[in-house]
Amino acid sequence: MRKRIDFIFLFIYTIIYAFINTKWLSVYPFVHSDEAWLSGLTREIMESNSFRSTESFFDILPRNPHSIKIIFHYIQSKFIEIFGYSIYSVRLFSVVTGLVCIILFFFILKKINQNQPLINCIFTVLFSLNIQFIYASRFARQEIQILLFLLIVIILTISVEKENNHYKIPFFLIPVFTGIAIGFHPNSFIIALVFALSGLYLISLEKITLRDLFKTFFILGIFALFFIILSFKMNPYFIKDYLEFGKTLNVDATPLNRFQNFIYFYKKLWSNISITYYVPNIKPLFLSLFGLILSR
Repeated sequence: MRKRIDFIFLFIYTIIYAFINTKWLSVYPFVHSDEAWLSGLTREIMESNSFRSTESFFDILPRNPHSIKIIFHYIQSKFIEIFGYSIYSVRLFSVVTGLVCIILFFFILKKINQNQPLINCIFTVLFSLNIQFIYASRFARQEIQILLFLLIVIILTISVEKENNHYKIPFFLIPVFTGIAIGFHPNSFIIALVFALSGLYLISLEKITLRDLFKTFFILGIFALFFIILSFKMNPYFIKDYLEFGKTLNVDATPLNRFQNFIYFYKKLWSNISITYYVPNIKPLFLSLFGLILSR
């Protein structure tokens, strides 16, 4: 019984957390224009019964169809079909994803700290009560799904054990989940970076070989190629249109400008400066992370 007390706690806590999150889901945070845009595009896709649909309600910039985000829109459409079109229904997908993130985070801690159930439970609660996590898990955008895939990469990485005859299976699953993430958000490249770093980490521990890493890059490449081909089927000028739209967001900036903007970006985060997004006070988080790094 004592060995399972942390699982019982996780079960009860997750139910309470889910109840509170769904109870006031439409109240906090305030509805953002991105939520209306993404859910509006999902509704357009549902009404036209085609992923080639674009936002007829958004004509400030040219809109061109592509396959990136189609899995997100498909799953969100199922929530709309079941619960109707409302801020509650489109946010519910994020709430469910957030609950899965809490459970995964708990199991990551349990794998790292096998004999410290109290510590695992405390840090799971702290993780779930982080204001940025609460915000993302109640926001009808894809940040929480990106976090979910990052946690999946982490738990698969630490699950690679040489003693197991199938020790490489968890690692070969990493590019699969990383590839699926492309169907949620273009920022899935962040997950690809974590995936590459996890591969180098496992090579340093001699749990996989460099050849294994290249094999997984090949698997990820198949997923990337699939979404590119699908995008070309939707729009023969996909690359041209995507690059032209990217220029409006400075994706063609020089490395020097990127570095300068990177510093400026974190200065704004440190000072809680934003235009339309809520930016909480992250100074305690940055200082605690800095202290943790120094203590290692």
